Amino acid sequence: MPDDAPDSPMEVYLRWLRNLASRDPALHEDLMRRMQARKKEVQEGMASATGPLDGISLEAPDDEDVDQFVAETIVREGRPALLVQRDAIAFNGTEADSSSKPIIDRLKAATSIIEPLLPLVGRIDVANYPGNMPFLGTGWLVEPGIVVTNRHVAELMVRADGQQFVFRPGRFGEKLQVSMDYRREHAIAGTAVAQIKRVIWIEPDSKKADIAFLEVGTANDNIQRGHVDLALKDAVDTDPVAVIGYPARAPSHIIPNQAWMERIYGGTYDIKRVAPGLMGPTSRGWATHDCTTLGGNSGSVVVNMNTGKAVALHFAGLYMVENYAVPASAIREYLNDKPWMPRSAPATRPESATPVAPVETKELKQTLSLNIPVRIDVSLGSIEVRDGDMRISTTVNATSTSVSDLDSAATALARSLASESGVLAVRPGGLLSAGRLTSDVGLVVAAHPDRLEALGPKIPNKYRGFSVVLQPGSIQDQLGIALDGLETEAVSSIAYNDDDRTGPEFALTWLNEDMSVTAHVGPERGWSVLKGFIGSAKTSLVSSIYEFHAGHIASAIRDRLDDGLEMKLVLARQSRNPSTGKIPEGDFDRAAEFERWREEHPKTFHNVYVPIGTAGLVANSYHIKVTVRDEDDVWLSSGNWKRASQPLIPEEDLNDPRKTSSAGNREWHVTLTNSSLAERFRSHITEDFRYCQDDLGGTTEAVGDEVLVDVPRTSLEAVEPEGPAERVFEPLVIPQRRIRVKPLLTPDKRGTVFTDAVLAVIESAKSQLVFQNQYIKFANVKKGNLKVLVDALCSKSKTIEDFRIILRSGGDGFLDDMRALQLNGLDVNRCVRRLANTHTKGIVVDGKKLLIGSHNWSSDGVSLNRDASLIFDDRQIAQYFLEVFEVDWKRASELQLEETVPEAAPRIAVGDGPPEGFVRMPLSEYLDR
Repeated sequence: MPDDAPDSPMEVYLRWLRNLASRDPALHEDLMRRMQARKKEVQEGMASATGPLDGISLEAPDDEDVDQFVAETIVREGRPALLVQRDAIAFNGTEADSSSKPIIDRLKAATSIIEPLLPLVGRIDVANYPGNMPFLGTGWLVEPGIVVTNRHVAELMVRADGQQFVFRPGRFGEKLQVSMDYRREHAIAGTAVAQIKRVIWIEPDSKKADIAFLEVGTANDNIQRGHVDLALKDAVDTDPVAVIGYPARAPSHIIPNQAWMERIYGGTYDIKRVAPGLMGPTSRGWATHDCTTLGGNSGSVVVNMNTGKAVALHFAGLYMVENYAVPASAIREYLNDKPWMPRSAPATRPESATPVAPVETKELKQTLSLNIPVRIDVSLGSIEVRDGDMRISTTVNATSTSVSDLDSAATALARSLASESGVLAVRPGGLLSAGRLTSDVGLVVAAHPDRLEALGPKIPNKYRGFSVVLQPGSIQDQLGIALDGLETEAVSSIAYNDDDRTGPEFALTWLNEDMSVTAHVGPERGWSVLKGFIGSAKTSLVSSIYEFHAGHIASAIRDRLDDGLEMKLVLARQSRNPSTGKIPEGDFDRAAEFERWREEHPKTFHNVYVPIGTAGLVANSYHIKVTVRDEDDVWLSSGNWKRASQPLIPEEDLNDPRKTSSAGNREWHVTLTNSSLAERFRSHITEDFRYCQDDLGGTTEAVGDEVLVDVPRTSLEAVEPEGPAERVFEPLVIPQRRIRVKPLLTPDKRGTVFTDAVLAVIESAKSQLVFQNQYIKFANVKKGNLKVLVDALCSKSKTIEDFRIILRSGGDGFLDDMRALQLNGLDVNRCVRRLANTHTKGIVVDGKKLLIGSHNWSSDGVSLNRDASLIFDDRQIAQYFLEVFEVDWKRASELQLEETVPEAAPRIAVGDGPPEGFVRMPLSEYLDR
């Protein structure tokens, strides 16, 4: 591992404490005095104790251990967060230790300056919000009638609709209500509520300021509010400041020291507070401060205690390190430029636009129209020349009068039902008969499961001649977004750094070199090969993984770390401990184990969690499963490091397909030995690590945890009729020989690297294309990379003899996806079968080309999430996985579809506990179960 490995959290804390000597001498002197007194208490306590003292071993602890323990109990005690009541700072009733006295005295002296600003800061409240969130963050009046807040706050309430922003649908299909409450104070019943009229503008470039502007009406207290003046100059290091906002309780993965948080906030959250502190030096290009903040402070104003001017807009924080804010100069620039005002089209491409390869285009405006019962328009669009290759872009649109009328009818019916509470969506779709989709099409009205009975009499049986079907809305419908993975926020831009990945070590181009390959499948041989791969590492592992839960894999890693192995681990947030706090049997406590590894191997083990969203590396999911061993070896898979994907199968059952088939998921894996390929994946994973830690370290704060869903217990306990595989597949071991392979990653070039390559594979099929994946989330998809790929699949299904698809068993929204695929031209009854345990993400074409990897087929899965795949142009490897597909096809179930009854439909969780007969779980767990 490099010598410049990142500092541990404690090293960062102690550096902050040292710097405090010059930044705030009074506080530093007090903290050091308290640390010495606490150290003496600890040492005396150890001398008389008979067991461990708060985690410190009694076996001759080093002074360094005691210093660290003491520092953890003292550092940052001097930064309180005081309550606000009746637009005044409540200095009484807030627990403040002696180390807080200097900064509180400074705040008391500034009371006449700070308190007039308190009525200008409000909590951004929501009603009917999916997931039952009460508020999204903080905002403040920066001009009369204009509130400034963060991009990541505003994006939770609206979606883009052309040049405007429209509010997202609310829970149960009701209208989302967004307001500002300028009070929300502790133990004060009064309110000062103003409606948010609209979102004026959101900064679209995630590399720029995390900022948005809202238009707000007059509050119900009828007070004519002014605004907070912006400082003429940006604040500098050590300027005394205060943050005014609404801190919300943070989970343990954000604030590990929950006892500290409870003591600072007295167990009271979501109400207005003032947190005093100091400005810090510029970091990562943003202003910083050391005031105490939590999620909910997003959008808070940072004001200078000497002048009362706003010096920054708070947007993010690193626990016990520093907080980040947009400086006043940047806010003023936005207000002066008013980027939301109409402008003439720029003559040049905006700097924020996604770069594309040079394209030489020659237009061919030729259309052939044949007037028969169905009009077919064949348009030759353009000829594109890229890197010397020519491609003619051709579109074929088959439309009939009935389809056109169907779309029009769906739109009209949706408008007529817009005022009905509980209606979530209206879409065209095939009608069911005996579990099959028929050629008859109608209108499908999706409604919240709890509102179906009340809506029944209000929904017509026929509309404009089309049959109307009323069904429970999926989780996707209930959230009111295109559900692409596991998050509730639809992200259209991310902070992924394509520009930093331009060297040959990052190339995602074809390789045609000597290499050895081991192709294998799970559940039967997944863990046995991975165990050997880990165990054979000589010097290092560089790993990127979505879910790392399994105890037996952690044990194997731990043994190698103890042997001196170096490891860099990049993880999705799904690898954190479960939000319930209960570790399932067979899993391991990730928080405790990773902390132990960092403490025991500080020079050789490093891990980072990937930020998501508009200011994150990816949109919704760091879904990749790749590990690079030493210099030459790569493990790539569809399977996570969890028990379902890497089951621990007893030795005596390994060759019994009845036992192995039921042990876990069907996964496709591959290991390769090739230095060029290893370098490319290692470079990308290492850059993910560096960029997330160094440039994206200030992860955006969010109010509330992951969305929870209530799922009927019966649906979780249902057993799919699925037979065992007819055989166990031994690994295919290919010794060193020349193999042609192409690595693929998203979100590189916003998914075009993956899409262009896979599109070429699909279009190359002459007689056979078999496809196996967890799902194709195609309902409501009208454009983008997924539409391009699905269009190609549907087109190819009509022209080749052997076209087959295996998808995972039904589940929420499956019927909607099948209807959408059928409308797009796929004969789903003929082409699609279901296999309950398939987690594979692969394609085999003509028995000689193979796509293998982790890419789910959702809009973000093929665009803005982090995934990795390989394309092999190799008959022997392709034939191996084709045999696996054939075995799975024989045991897969033919398509039998049915509409979900309301009592069996999942729904967004509401209230403190699930209804009787339901189980509450995180949305991510439900979707990947």
